[in-house]
Amino acid sequence: MDILFEIGKKIQEIRKEKNITQKQLAEYIDISRYTLSKIENGRYDMNIITFYKITEILKVKPYILIKEIKNNKFNK
Repeated sequence: MDILFEIGKKIQEIRKEKNITQKQLAEYIDISRYTLSKIENGRYDMNIITFYKITEILKVKPYILIKEIKNNKFNK
């Protein structure tokens, strides 16, 4: 699986667990809902600032979004 896709799905999963809509998260980080949708579907290569803003709003450490992916990709 593509890393961007996996990160996007993890963002989506955490966002839904916290009952935050795409519209709300997009407004918080100052991007369009369309762009957030593309991020969550792995079709947008977000920059580090957007990644950081997402982790801040979702109240999750950045490594949480990449830890499982790293473990799955390199420990097979």
